[in-house]
Amino acid sequence: MSGTDATLVKQAIAQANYDGATGTSNIDVINNGEIEFSKKGGTAIAVDYGQATNNGKITMDAANGVGENSIGLFGHLVLS
Repeated sequence: MSGTDATLVKQAIAQANYDGATGTSNIDVINNGEIEFSKKGGTAIAVDYGQATNNGKITMDAANGVGENSIGLFGHLVLS
């Protein structure tokens, strides 16, 4: 999977959960390949309340300016 700064989306792979979800045991996002996502301010893999595993390679070569960041793998975990 690849993308550049001209790519319209900000995430290459994203998982979002629904209100009232009870657990993460059935939510797995796994990268076994290669992601080249050179998007300014972009995120290659974003997971909201799930398990993310990167067994492959993530390349983020965006030329970000001051105050801009690109993220290879981002997760959000809510502990109960």
